[in-house]
Amino acid sequence: MRDHHDEQHDDTALRRPRPTMRASVDHLLESAGSLLATNVLDPIRRAVSPRPLPGTPRSSSHAFPRRSVDSYESVEEGGANDRALHVEGPQVVVTVIEAAHLPDADLLSRIDPYFKIYGKLVDPPHPTSPTSPSFSSADHHAPPGMSLLAHSPRAHKNAGRNPTLREPLALGVPLRALAGDHLELQVWESNKWPFPHEKLGTVAIPIDALRRGDFVDRWLDVRDKKGRRGNGEAHVRVVEVDLALRRGSVEIDVVPPGAG
Repeated sequence: MRDHHDEQHDDTALRRPRPTMRASVDHLLESAGSLLATNVLDPIRRAVSPRPLPGTPRSSSHAFPRRSVDSYESVEEGGANDRALHVEGPQVVVTVIEAAHLPDADLLSRIDPYFKIYGKLVDPPHPTSPTSPSFSSADHHAPPGMSLLAHSPRAHKNAGRNPTLREPLALGVPLRALAGDHLELQVWESNKWPFPHEKLGTVAIPIDALRRGDFVDRWLDVRDKKGRRGNGEAHVRVVEVDLALRRGSVEIDVVPPGAG
């Protein structure tokens, strides 16, 4: 004969909520994701370190006065911005101050953005000339008729979609050496090998104001890879300045007179 305690135990078992099909599926997916991260992604992250391509400047902390070098990952072909910092006389400097609503290209973590700047030159170098400046006119990411003038020597690690950067990029040429009415700023996402870097979008930077003796300081649209306008924006400042006068300074982000 069953006692009162056994009946109470059976009632409790009947009232206990059973796992639903959705909960079971969610648990299965969570377990699979954990196994994937532990057995596949973590070994790749541990085994693969950032691999700068040949020519990447090794000492570029002067280009990022507000953050330690450890906050960045080496990227891309190197040399352009490092060369520009040693050019005598005036040259154009583009400062990427901040960005907003950049495309979210990284599903595993916050994006690591970096930048390239292209422009048309009055006297473009021949890519095979041994005496030509080290502008990359053969870059397959370059827009037609443009040369690579500067790029970030390091990516901004985990900066996310709304980064505050204040990254100065010196082009290595004076304003008089630039042709056309704009520069092209390309926004890239840095990925570790074996995954390729991904282009997030482009920004057209007008430079007519510089030719009128003014400066550029404005928010501009970030267009996607097909040239379509989205929600992304970038705040840039463009001036012509003699960096030789500021070489001993900690800060090379130039605020034009009257800019505040």
